[in-house]
Amino acid sequence: MPSAKSRRNKSRKARPRATRPKRHWVGKFSAIVAGGVGLIVAVLSLFPRLSISNGSPIDTGDPFSAPFHVVNDGILPLFHVRFFMTDISVKDPSGGGTTIVGQASMPDWQSSVFRPNDGFDLYPDQVISTRFLASANISIVVRYRPFGFLYEKQRIFRFITRIGPDNRLHWMQRPAS
Repeated sequence: MPSAKSRRNKSRKARPRATRPKRHWVGKFSAIVAGGVGLIVAVLSLFPRLSISNGSPIDTGDPFSAPFHVVNDGILPLFHVRFFMTDISVKDPSGGGTTIVGQASMPDWQSSVFRPNDGFDLYPDQVISTRFLASANISIVVRYRPFGFLYEKQRIFRFITRIGPDNRLHWMQRPAS
């Protein structure tokens, strides 16, 4: 009769051992790639993002009464933010030529801290006003310091006017270049 010890040894030998599945190099490589992509996405989300939209003119006869709404869409605040209008050119309907204004700003067109989701409205008629014009171009410049940086960056938004179906001028956004 077999002893208890020999029965235990036989039962251990009879059972197959559970083995861990071997990790293949493809799994390791895909984990490294996924981690790298995740890191890049995380860093890119920290970049400043500004957006601008234009509203309907307050005075329907004056396109310069339309507000331009600038919003910080990023997740970090911006510091020492200043707003300017540049490259303003206005053509009058009588064919008298084009009026060009270099750079215009108002003293209150600034913010020491421009937090995420903060907005700022710019009204061009505060710096230039003309009721009768054939066309106009304008560039809105936002200068700021990103979070933790000492240098200043800027973002330029360009708008032009087009005559709409209502025979009035409407602002249309164009690439800055």
